[in-house]
Amino acid sequence: MGLMAINLGLLAIVGVDWVVISRIVLASPALLVTGVLLGMLGFFLAWRESNPYFYTNLLSAATPIIYGVIVSVSEYPPVFKVFSQIFPFYNVRDYLQTGQWEHLAIEGIKLVVLIITTGLVYQLKHKKVVDKKGLLF
Repeated sequence: MGLMAINLGLLAIVGVDWVVISRIVLASPALLVTGVLLGMLGFFLAWRESNPYFYTNLLSAATPIIYGVIVSVSEYPPVFKVFSQIFPFYNVRDYLQTGQWEHLAIEGIKLVVLIITTGLVYQLKHKKVVDKKGLLF
């Protein structure tokens, strides 16, 4: 939260409109929850694997590309556009640009799907680990 406050302060200093800053504040809980869930998903996928950081590194390296931070999603080939639109953050970025609430509602649906997916991966990996070794770690 401290880093977010510092970044918002810097945005205000350089003259970013208060409407945009308020949108960022409203969207930040969804961004934080999505980041935590993606980290947990990467951890659960790598649980008891030979490289415990593989999936987390893959997700964190692909994030700026998937979400259109480096190149605008509108410039992507059609296959990658669809892939980018499936992932979280896409609608948050649209909300920040347009201020339309339906983008946050779609992001909420994506968060529910991500929560369910993370829970299912946890259950599958937990069962596999317990059945295999009888130990969790």
